[in-house]
Amino acid sequence: MQRIHSSASVWLVLLLGLSACGSEASPDSESPGQASGPPAALAIDQDEATALDARIAYLLVPCARGGYYAVATADVTAILEETLLHGHRDPLKRAKAELGAMGEEGLPVLRRVVRANWNIPDGKNHVRNALEAAAMGEATGARELLLEGLEHPIEDLRLVSLRGLRKHGRPEDYPALFNALAHASTPFYGQVVSLMYEIAPVPTGSLILGWLERGEYPDLWSGLVPLLGSAEDPELVDRCRALWPEADPYFRPILAAPCARAGDPDAARALAEWLVDPTDSNLRRYTATS
Repeated sequence: MQRIHSSASVWLVLLLGLSACGSEASPDSESPGQASGPPAALAIDQDEATALDARIAYLLVPCARGGYYAVATADVTAILEETLLHGHRDPLKRAKAELGAMGEEGLPVLRRVVRANWNIPDGKNHVRNALEAAAMGEATGARELLLEGLEHPIEDLRLVSLRGLRKHGRPEDYPALFNALAHASTPFYGQVVSLMYEIAPVPTGSLILGWLERGEYPDLWSGLVPLLGSAEDPELVDRCRALWPEADPYFRPILAAPCARAGDPDAARALAEWLVDPTDSNLRRYTATS
């Protein structure tokens, strides 16, 4: 009998324990009306979810050029100016060509770029691009801008201006050209004088002949004396006539050629003889090229 009461007590305790456990809310249970959803630790921010979307993630990668495009798209010259300053290779080439083709209308942009970046250390390429664009066009005002570029303290940019003046320059620009030569470094002398001869052949030819007559700058003669082979100015021809008989064999045919074209019988006879001289192949070659 005592054993029966003991078993009943055990069962009563178990039933009470189970009822107590059932009355506590389960961690996974939801009360009526409570919204379902992932735990807070697993929730993903909407911006983060967007960034993880492979279809648009590449649009959100940080860019080297921030900000917004603050150029009036109705103004084509403003777009071209922006491209001239910040464009990559192919757009930059097109912008230079278009600004040059605009003629006088494009010059204010080019002039503004040159002057705004004249003394800025990082503005060298901007000045170069503007000068090259001016040289491409047909505007009469391009000559003035290129002459202005001849005064730039950087030699590379003075050479860019000189190359542009082959198309836009005039013989009366010789003083400005000579000033550029006076500020050129020795390795660039030959290149500068060659460009000068294309722009102002008569005064530059006189300069070269003066060096020959005085024996100055002999290292430059081989590159510059051949320019005299095309001389037509009577004064230059007369000076060539005085020099060619005693000149170096390499220079003799070059200096005699303009004299022969001017009707000098001695120069014409000498050229004919040198052309078939069996003893000196170099002289034959120099005569043929003259």
